[in-house]
Amino acid sequence: MPKSPFDDLPPANPRLFREAIKRLLTKALQSLAKFSDSIRAGRAPDWPPKDTYVLFMAQLRAFQLISKRKKDAPPIQLMREIDHRWRRLQVVKTVEGCLKELQNYIGENLLGSAVTEGQFGRQNDRAKDQLVSLVFKQRLANPEDLAVMRHLLPQSFQHLEELTSSKFVKRATGAPEDTVSKLRIAVACSAQEYLFSKHQRFVERCAAAKGLREFIFDLKYPPYRKRLVGLSPTHIEQWDKIDKLEAARLRQKRLREKKRSKKCYGAVRRKQ
Repeated sequence: MPKSPFDDLPPANPRLFREAIKRLLTKALQSLAKFSDSIRAGRAPDWPPKDTYVLFMAQLRAFQLISKRKKDAPPIQLMREIDHRWRRLQVVKTVEGCLKELQNYIGENLLGSAVTEGQFGRQNDRAKDQLVSLVFKQRLANPEDLAVMRHLLPQSFQHLEELTSSKFVKRATGAPEDTVSKLRIAVACSAQEYLFSKHQRFVERCAAAKGLREFIFDLKYPPYRKRLVGLSPTHIEQWDKIDKLEAARLRQKRLREKKRSKKCYGAVRRKQ
C-alpha cells in the first residue's frame, strides 16, 4: 500500500489539544466578562469583538470530540461538562453573568409584557391591541387610554394622571368649557410620548446588542432565550408554566399513540 502524506505527520497530542481549548475558551470568556463589568459599573457597553462568539462556539465544537455527550448535544450540556472537568473556567457562570447584565442593559419590553398577558392570560385582550396602537403612535391618545397606560408609567406620572382627574380639577369660572378636557388630553399624549420613547430605547438597545443577543440565541437554551425578549420575571414564569403544560400534553399524546399502535398490532396478530 503506498505511503500516505499523513503518515509523516506527528501523532496527535491529547494534552496539547485540551490546553488549546482551555486557552482559547479563556480568551473568549474574558471578553464576555469585560462586557459584564462595563454594564455593572455604569459605563458604556464594552461589546465583545465578533470573533469572540466564533471562538467560543469553535471551542465547544472542538470539546465535543473529547466529550462524553452525544454528538448532537446542545451547547449548554457541553458548557456544563467543561465546568465539571475544568472548574476554574466557570463557563456557565460567566455566560449567565453576561446574560444578566445584557438584560439590565436592554431593559423591559413594554409590548412584550402586554402581548404575553394577552397570550397567556386573556386570549382576546383588547387592552393589548389598544396598547400596541398607542406605543406605535397609530393614533393619538385620549383620556380614556390612561387606564391602559397607567401601570406602565412611573410613579410620578401616575400621580399627575390622578391629580388632573375630575376628582381634583374643576373648570374655573369664565374659563372655556373644554379646558379640563384639553388638560386631560395633554396628559394622555405626554404619557403616550413617554411609552413611545421607552419602546424606542428598547429597540435601539436591542439593535446595539445584536451580536451578543445572536450569540446567546445560538446556544439554543430556552431559559436563556426567554430572558432576551424583554419580559418581566412574572411573565417569564408564566411562559415556563405554559411550556411545562405543553410538554406534558405532548408526552401524554405520545403514550396514547403508543398504546393505540400496540392494540392495533395485537389485533392484527390475533387475526393471523
